[in-house]
Amino acid sequence: ERLNLSPDEFFDRFIGGERFRTYMTRKFESVAKEFLRRLNRAKLMEPSFSTIGRYVYNDRNARRNNEFDVVTEDDYGMAYYECKYEKSKVSAKEIQAEIASTQEIGLNFYKYGFFSKSGFETDVDSEKYDLYSLDDLYNL
Repeated sequence: ERLNLSPDEFFDRFIGGERFRTYMTRKFESVAKEFLRRLNRAKLMEPSFSTIGRYVYNDRNARRNNEFDVVTEDDYGMAYYECKYEKSKVSAKEIQAEIASTQEIGLNFYKYGFFSKSGFETDVDSEKYDLYSLDDLYNL
């Protein structure tokens, strides 16, 4: 028998919510990786990176773990790119919290970048970080 639900009700009941948010967050990370790969192949990354992936940290003794969305490695070391698939713009405070989380566990990335679905607050220093919004992702 067919479901008698409107498309909106069907979405809310079977697709939406946390399941949809988790799926879209992972897809956004995939798009960010592909964007960086394309920049790299087009020789627009300086220096160009040799590897790209996700970095997972798990210290069972200290009961601490973290996952870093996109990490690249090049001649200078590792660079970290955080992906924020949220309705609000990313603020300088959020960026500082992300950086602190890497330093807390001893990871010293030499460069930080951020991908944001909704853009960035005016307090974010665009000279200090690589910042990308959805518009950037569509315009390569």
